[in-house]
Formats: sequence, structure tokens, C-alpha cells
Amino acid sequence: MGWFSKKATAEETTSGLPPADDEVHPATDTLAAVVRTLGQHAVDLDAPDQEDFPTRCEAWARHLLLGTPAPIGDLPEVGSPEPRAVKVAYADLRKFVLERRTLEQRSLKEALQELRDILLGLMTRVRKSARQDALGAQLMADELAALKSAASQLTLAELKEQVKKSAEVIGEQLDAQTARRTGELKHLGQQVQQMRIELSKANVEARRDPLTGLDNRKVLDESLERYVALSEAAGEPLSAIMLDLDHFKKINDAYGHQGGDAVLKATAGVLIRGYLRKGDLLVRYGGEEFCVLLPSTHPQDALRLTEKVLDNLRRANIEYKGKTINVTGSAGIVGLQEAEPGLEMLERADQALYAAKQEGRDRAVLR
Repeated sequence: MGWFSKKATAEETTSGLPPADDEVHPATDTLAAVVRTLGQHAVDLDAPDQEDFPTRCEAWARHLLLGTPAPIGDLPEVGSPEPRAVKVAYADLRKFVLERRTLEQRSLKEALQELRDILLGLMTRVRKSARQDALGAQLMADELAALKSAASQLTLAELKEQVKKSAEVIGEQLDAQTARRTGELKHLGQQVQQMRIELSKANVEARRDPLTGLDNRKVLDESLERYVALSEAAGEPLSAIMLDLDHFKKINDAYGHQGGDAVLKATAGVLIRGYLRKGDLLVRYGGEEFCVLLPSTHPQDALRLTEKVLDNLRRANIEYKGKTINVTGSAGIVGLQEAEPGLEMLERADQALYAAKQEGRDRAVLR
């Protein structure tokens, strides 16, 4: 069961209406968990809404569990009031999941087709080389047969002429095969090197947020428990920070999504300059939310550092199309507790962020 799970009455399970605050049917709780898992383990796609997809899945889960408005259109801001919905939007949720799965399926089919094209090209070259080798082998076999016949039937002068001719033909074929094989090996080597470069590039891009250049949530998912284990093994503190831009939806409404993108890029620059140490992990968590892991850092030190970052963010004065956009951020900070899993530490950091929003935003809260 999830955090908000309790039994619903028989009437509520068939009404289509969102449950009361303290009542969630087990089937609804399971559906919400499935939607959350879909967002956490989504296939990386080159799609406009890729960065907001995990956040939108979480919003759908809250809609199912708490009756908040269905996330159709713009997403609500973190910490903003969430009035209860009139009815659970099952049809819209089904459409949302179906569209995503269709997009993932199309993307995977395209990737498989690219791989098939590469393999087909290699097979074509191998078949062509084999045919050329077969023709060359036949020519050399014919010359050897002619030599054998000449040895028993021709005069010495004629035999010398046949040997000379056959030697030239066989030599030409061997030279041609050597040159062809050398060229093919060189070409194949270049292809393999290019594939290595593309795979390495794809691996880096899969772990990097394309807009800000920061590591993405996948890196955090892969690294979190390693940071926790290293902290516990060394007996050193570990601090986690969840930071979110205030009123980001208003920025998008006022300046458009390109203006919002400019703000996210500038924010990333402020964060990079604020958390400079080697070994610190800074990721774009999703939407306008960022996460930072600071090894060997006490929570009080992380608080002071984050307050400086928030101050720099206030004074950033981001320029966009001749206009100045002023932004602020809120942050929640926690320190790793004894025997605490990494995900629980991040959940506490998220709760501290929520508290910062509730207390008026533009501040850091240490919990």
C-alpha cells in the first residue's frame, strides 16, 4: 500500500468519484503505483514533454489517490493549492498512458530499424567480398589447370610462356585480394570506431539533460545508493538538497516555454557555480526541480551554501528578448541518518522543500 492507502466503501469504488481524504481503494492504490513506476522507469525519448513526463506521472498518481485535478495541460506548481477533483479522469489517464506507450513503441521500432540497416550493410559487404573472392579463386584455379596441362603437352618455349602468363594472372588476383581485404578491414575498422563513438555519445546523452547540460535523474537513480554506502563506510556526513524554482508556471505563462527554458539554463549556471566541488552530484530532477548530493558535508554547511546559491539566484537578472526575468527558488535540506536508505533521505528533502514553499518560498529549510 502507498502512503495514503486505506479501504474505500463499496459505494465509492463504483462511483467514479475521488475517494475521501482518508479512503483509497486497493485497486486505485495499485493503479497509482503503476503510474508512478511508469514515470520513474520511462524510456528516454527525444520528445518535447520528455523532461516533464515523470512529474506528470506523479501528478496523475496524486489525482488518483488524493482527488487533485487531473494533469491535463499545464502542470501545477510544487506547493500550490490543489483543489479536489469532481471525478477521476480514467479516460484521460488511459489516453495519456496509451499515447506514451505508442510513442515509446515507435521510438524503439526506429532504433531497431537503424540497427537492422547497419547489419544489412555489413552483410551486403561480406557477400560482395565473398563473390569477388570466388571469382578470383576460379581464375586462379583455371590458370593452375592450364599449367598442369601445359606441363605434359607443350614444348619448353610454350611452357615458359604459359608459366609467365599464369604467374601474372595469379599474382594480379592475389594483389587484388590483398588490396581488397586491406581496404575492407580499414573500412570496417572505421565503422567500428564510429559505432563506438556513437554508442559512447548516446550513453552520455542518455545520462545528460539536453536543455541544461546537467546530469539527469537517471544518474541520480544509479548513483544514490553508492553515495550513501560511501558515506556510511567512511563515517562521513552526506547532505541532500531539493531545490525548486518559485512560480515557474507564471514565468512560462508570461514569457512562453522558450523564456522558461532560458530561466532553467541560467539557473543551472548558478547551481554549477554554487556547487563546484569534485564529487558533488548536481542533477535536474524534473521540470524546474533540481537535486544536489554533497558528500562529506554537514547539513548546516549545506544550508549556508544553499542560502548563498539562492541569493545568487535572486540577483541573476536573467535577460530574455530584451526583458529581465527575476527568479527565486526554494530548497529543502537534510542530512543522511543512520542506516537510512537513499530514497528515504530524498523523501525527507522533498518534505523540507514543501515546507519552504508553505513558509513563503524564496528560502531554504533544514530538516
